[in-house]
Amino acid sequence: MLVGNKVLVAVAGAAIAGAIFSAAPASAAVARPMSTPDVPGQCSDGTNIRSSWPNGAVLGSCYSNHSLTVHCNNGNEDNFWYYATDNTTSVTGWMYAGYVSVGRFVSVPTCR
Repeated sequence: MLVGNKVLVAVAGAAIAGAIFSAAPASAAVARPMSTPDVPGQCSDGTNIRSSWPNGAVLGSCYSNHSLTVHCNNGNEDNFWYYATDNTTSVTGWMYAGYVSVGRFVSVPTCR
């Protein structure tokens, strides 16, 4: 009986762990890091704000006179994008990192 109880507890524990640590579906919203503050940034004139990188629908455009908050990056060194909010227009989405500046020694966390 004792062996059976240990097996039952292990199976129940694995089921609970699986429910807690299961991966989110690909269509889930971008989760921002909770422990890292957002970073102020600046975009080049006419930078597209996209629903996904690299070819998502264009949600809006960012301009250099807009206030920009960078939340995180995609973690892809070969095709680097930021997930950010244009505070002037309230549009949030993906912007190609080549058109966004965040400061020389600022570390932007990877989106999770």
